[in-house]
Amino acid sequence: PPTARRAGLGAMDYGTVFLALALGVWLVSQIRPAFPQLFIVQDNGEIGYRSPWAMGVVMALGQLLTMGPATAVWLWRLHVVNGPDAWRRVGLRVRTLAADLKLAAIGFLVAVLLTWMAQNAAALVGEWIGSPPAEMVDHVVLKQLIEAVSTHNHATTALFIFSAVILAPLLEELLFRGIIQTAVAEMAGPGAPRVEMRWLAVLVTSVL
Repeated sequence: PPTARRAGLGAMDYGTVFLALALGVWLVSQIRPAFPQLFIVQDNGEIGYRSPWAMGVVMALGQLLTMGPATAVWLWRLHVVNGPDAWRRVGLRVRTLAADLKLAAIGFLVAVLLTWMAQNAAALVGEWIGSPPAEMVDHVVLKQLIEAVSTHNHATTALFIFSAVILAPLLEELLFRGIIQTAVAEMAGPGAPRVEMRWLAVLVTSVL
């Protein structure tokens, strides 16, 4: 029975969620036709953003429209099926927030260390094989953010930070870890080995 599963959602629920995700992807494709004032045709014919603020607005809209509908439908079905127990069933517990934040801080430090080690190892290997130094490529978002900060455009800076630091991680974790990982973990039903399905779910969402 559905109540024997961790989230308690069935195939119809997840089908509706992924239809909402498809709707979100279509909505993103309508941003440019709906808001042409945010875009500009550059000299080389490519489509660019009219300003850093326009780019920040498009980023936030894209994240909300892509993942927002699916996340909203999923949260609604969780509440309908599980009631007040909905959040606990998918691993969201306020009581463990302090411990989770400590683990997040440790994970961040480990990720920074591993990234630094990988960069230096790649540079050493490149030097050993005689490869020319890699050129640093400026990310378009980073360039726009630097422009906003240098011109003291506080509203645009705040929008970029909100979009990249709060909105994107929150929606992405709800989509990949909450929806997709939970769906994969429950695919085999309540009688399947829980540990194996959980590791499979982690692998699938990590690859995605």
